[in-house]
Amino acid sequence: MKKYIYIALLFVLIGCTNVEAPLSLLPWATKEDMPTARAAFGTGVVDGKIYAIGGVNIRDYLDVNEVYNPATDEWIEKAPMLTKRDGLGIAVVNGKIYAIGGYDRYGYSNITEVYDPETNEWTRKASMPTPRAYFGIGAVNGKIYVMGGINSGGFLNVNEEYNPATNTWRKMARMPTGRFYFASCVINDKIYAIGGLNWDNEHWYLLGNNEVYSPSIDVWTIKSPMNIPRFGFSLGVIDGKIYAIGGGGYFSLISKNEVYNPSKNNWALKTNMPTVRAYFGIGVVNKKIYAIGGYYINENTVNYLTTNEEYNPTIDR
Repeated sequence: MKKYIYIALLFVLIGCTNVEAPLSLLPWATKEDMPTARAAFGTGVVDGKIYAIGGVNIRDYLDVNEVYNPATDEWIEKAPMLTKRDGLGIAVVNGKIYAIGGYDRYGYSNITEVYDPETNEWTRKASMPTPRAYFGIGAVNGKIYVMGGINSGGFLNVNEEYNPATNTWRKMARMPTGRFYFASCVINDKIYAIGGLNWDNEHWYLLGNNEVYSPSIDVWTIKSPMNIPRFGFSLGVIDGKIYAIGGGGYFSLISKNEVYNPSKNNWALKTNMPTVRAYFGIGVVNKKIYAIGGYYINENTVNYLTTNEEYNPTIDR
């Protein structure tokens, strides 16, 4: 009799090892798709809602402005930008969304437009001195900093400051490494510029560089590079840590997710994003990261996405 009890117990133990975790305990979850499939758009968060603006898809450059509310898992269409473009930068200052630069059917753009969510209206502002796309951007103490990118002259290390209060631009200290297709974010009034691409006369270089700009003293500092060099990825900040997700690697698009701790100056790998993709947008609301849209390549065909996936770092131990 004991023999059969032991065998039954063994089957129970083996079965337990194959039980899947409840979806609520997994770090990634699927959310409501974005209405318009697209890539290379900009995102900004105002009052707990994520604004996905501009971009490109198989049909055209876009002026689309769609807003996602994580609390209700719903999307709403808002007033479109005045100018269709992709590769633009988005920054939020005093509850208003600034859409700067990018690329459209006429070439590299220096256009600056501001969107007021309360009135649902766009207004044209002073143009950026350097036309460009696929750059880094960050808002610190009411001012916006645009760095790097690419234009008809090649990749850039230019850093320009926009003051919404005076509607004026000025040049600041150049980024140490000229590049484009990188990502940026702000922690403690400092802007982190991470990853990207550049080239010389013979080779392309995929970068893991992590360079930090302090606007208060107009100085750049070099920090520990990413474990996985990449381009076309996105960053999200939660509890003072930077999450670098997705993008393009040496041979293919990737879903890799790694976190940077500024206080320790080190990187650690985390749970990969379910959908392999690049040039998607990220918004952070209530300590969760929402990875939205982008594209992937299947048999040399670009597929634009509406995918919306939520990442919860608190359960990704």
